[in-house]
Amino acid sequence: KRSPLASSSNPTTRTILHLLLLLSLSSLSPLLLFHHVHAQSLPHLRADAAGGLNVSCASASFSSDVIVGNRVSMLQLSDQFNIAQNNINMLLQSNTNNIRANNIDNIFNVKNYGAKGDDVTDDTPAILAAIAALQQPSNISTTRVHLYFPGGTYRIQSPLVLGSRSSVLKISGDSMGATLLVWDFDGTLFSIGRNMTASLIVENIMIQARTSKSLSAWAFLLECCYNCYMTNVKVSNLGNYYYGGGIGIKTEANTVTLSEVYVFGFLGKGLEIPQGFLFQMRGGRVVGAYNTTSQLRIGSSIGIHITGSMFTPTIDMTDFYYCGFSVLINALGAPFSSVSNARILLRGLTISNGNFGIGVSDMSQVRIEGVTIQYCDSAAFYSDSGTPEIQVTGSRFYGGPCSLLCHGFYQRNGNTIITGSYFRSFQNTALVIISVLKATVTTN
Repeated sequence: KRSPLASSSNPTTRTILHLLLLLSLSSLSPLLLFHHVHAQSLPHLRADAAGGLNVSCASASFSSDVIVGNRVSMLQLSDQFNIAQNNINMLLQSNTNNIRANNIDNIFNVKNYGAKGDDVTDDTPAILAAIAALQQPSNISTTRVHLYFPGGTYRIQSPLVLGSRSSVLKISGDSMGATLLVWDFDGTLFSIGRNMTASLIVENIMIQARTSKSLSAWAFLLECCYNCYMTNVKVSNLGNYYYGGGIGIKTEANTVTLSEVYVFGFLGKGLEIPQGFLFQMRGGRVVGAYNTTSQLRIGSSIGIHITGSMFTPTIDMTDFYYCGFSVLINALGAPFSSVSNARILLRGLTISNGNFGIGVSDMSQVRIEGVTIQYCDSAAFYSDSGTPEIQVTGSRFYGGPCSLLCHGFYQRNGNTIITGSYFRSFQNTALVIISVLKATVTTN
């Protein structure tokens, strides 16, 4: 029987049939489905692949929606693909990562604006040109926009400012190992305005500071963040060059998720989170500035600082090293505040080589579960003001080679429940509980 590839005279149809044939050979799961209504046009491309396929397409024209869903890991479109502006409809599901193309109108590839990514050229003008294009009025409110850095090393020598918007903004590279942004000036790298009704997505990027910076210099400084998702993002320093802060949100943070975010080498704050609700940090590592030769901590950095009234924040399975405070819960940034954080969960953290491990100075309710804190100079847990409610379960507190002033657990005021935890090798007092309303301690 004659092959349909040979019988078709339409080049586009032959391309589609050829793709279907290749996919049928590579997967037994439900295949990529191309749906077309008219024989002479292809108004829809639909990608559905339960097996998590990487789908690559060579050339065709689509006048309507492109739909990606059902765990397609990536849909890669070549330069020959033409899709009408604003007709990309991504149905993101559990493992869908990306839709990429060089000429889709809402994806702004910095190399298309002249960026080289060769670790030599100053790519700032090209990146600013891409930002100017995506901030055209038609793109601010009606279009998903994607600032895309293909694999390469991009030297940046002035701030990248993205204004307020009401549509989705995505900033991404290929991976932390492939896309490197060299932060080559003293000042904030990304300043992003308010996004009140849309999402901010940042993924697959590494930022490296190669010069020292002031405390006011942040890698990302967000005015206000609703529906923010960051994953596979690393902010680091080269050698003993340090910077101010990693990721800061200034006024409000609602539904913010950080997954596998790494912040190394800061003198100020790794992360600063203001008032809001549903903040989650999962995985990753936060490391303050330290001398790479002596391995000694530098300054009084704060790993993560919750500065406002935050409802149900969760910090889960994250490591903290070389911080003045690894986690500081201090509403409004004042020594004492009646504003509280409701039901904070700190779970599975590892905290080491800091001055203080966890500090609380407001009326927060804090649950500490399965946390290991060791080698802190002053205290593993410290609360000297406010009236917090602290519950510690299944956690380990080690003193080790810390200073003679080091406490294990120090709380003044509030309520304390400690169960199934142990405190060992402290040069000072393992447990100090003063003037609390109620204390229940059952340790191992």
